[in-house]
Formats: sequence, structure tokens, C-alpha cells
Amino acid sequence: MTDIFISYAREDEARIRELVHALEEKRWSIFWDRRIPTGKSWQSYIAQALSDARCVIVAWSHHSITSEWVIEEANDAKERGVLVPVLLEPVRPPLGFRGIQAADLTEWKRGCSSPYFDQLIQDIAGVVGDKPHRPSETNGSQTTPVPRSPNSVRDALAAYKYNFGWSGGPQLGTETFSPVTMVTFAPGGRVSLQYARPGTIEASLEERMLSGTWKDSDGEGELKLRFTTDFSHAEGWWKYKGQEEKYPALMKRFE
Repeated sequence: MTDIFISYAREDEARIRELVHALEEKRWSIFWDRRIPTGKSWQSYIAQALSDARCVIVAWSHHSITSEWVIEEANDAKERGVLVPVLLEPVRPPLGFRGIQAADLTEWKRGCSSPYFDQLIQDIAGVVGDKPHRPSETNGSQTTPVPRSPNSVRDALAAYKYNFGWSGGPQLGTETFSPVTMVTFAPGGRVSLQYARPGTIEASLEERMLSGTWKDSDGEGELKLRFTTDFSHAEGWWKYKGQEEKYPALMKRFE
């Protein structure tokens, strides 16, 4: 699942690239490449990415307000309640979107201070569910640094202990947590997590993603978790092999 899907007109690609870089600095995952891989169709690739995104930024410009694709993607995001519009140019959005406040990025430049961009970051965080850390927080006359978040799942697992839990299935309506007792990294991005149930998770690491298979006294299953921006916890699903139904799973950090 991608954090942010950006809908825009191809003519605005250069400006969108700067926005993508600025958002990636907040450690959000972005889908914005409109090129469809060989063998994929729009429905199977871009439409799937759109439906999976936790937040959809629609960039309004002179080109995008007349784009059928952008308007269709904006409608989808509006219906799901994940639409965050921005203005690249001083234009009037299409009918149906004029009552939705858009972040004014007409004068915004990457690296420059902008209250409109700062507000956009907070608006995105409100939709995605992750609030980016500020560089520091002020307490009276003193400035207290905010602890830096790990840069990767590997760093997070190496630096912190986690509880792994799930709900549903045999424990319907409950949550069972087992502390992760050992983390072993292997070549090729593989990682092994042993937890106290007892059991082992053999998984691969991606950006803020932990996915693989697990085994414990109850049998084997599949697991996929996505960490929050600050790596304080992860949410996702697990299921028994051979079964289609997925159950909520999560990891919570403790120190």
C-alpha cells in the first residue's frame, strides 16, 4: 500500500517531481510514475495504485483541470474521503471540487519556507495517519531535539524491541501479543524474527514494509506489515496458508 498517489497532467511533471522529492523527505512512499509497464493495463496498474493509496494529491493546473484522467482520479479520491488538492497555478478547479480547499503551491519552491506547504504536510498527515516529526520542539526558552526516527525497517528492528500481535480468527475479538526476542539479518534483504510464542517469521524488507511467512506451534501462515513513519508500530494482516481470509496483525514497539 502506497502512502500518497499524485494525480497530475503530464505537462506538469517537472513541478511534480520537486513536490515528490519534498514529500519523500518526510519518509512517505509516493506513486507518481504514470508509465505503464509492459504487459500491464491502466486498470491493472494505475487504477490499482489509486485504490491502494492512503492519500491522493490532485494537482490542479491549466492542463489538469481539463484532463479526464485527473478528474476521474479526483472523483475516486473524493468518494473515498482521501482527496488532498493543491494548486500549481491560479486556476478554478472543475465543478464538484470548487468547494474543497486546495493548498496554494503557486509560489512554492522546494527548500524555501512556505506556510502553505507546511499546512499541506499536516493535511496529508491527517489523512495518512502519520504525523511527521518536526526538527525540534520548544519547551520554554530551551529547544529539545526530537529523537530521529530509524531510516529503514532494518534500522528499526535493530534498534528497538517489538511485540507482535494479531486479532480475529481463533482469537476473534482479542489481541495476542508475543515479544520479538531475536532479530537476525541475512544477505538478500532477508530477516528472521523469533518471538516468544514461540515462533519464527522469515521475511523480506522493503521501505517501511515487513512481509513474509511465519511459523509457530499452530502452524504456518503469511504476514505483511507496514510501519508508520516514526516506526512506532506496524499494521497489516496475517493468514493461514491455504486460506483466503486475512486477519488484522500489528507490531508495537517497546524499549
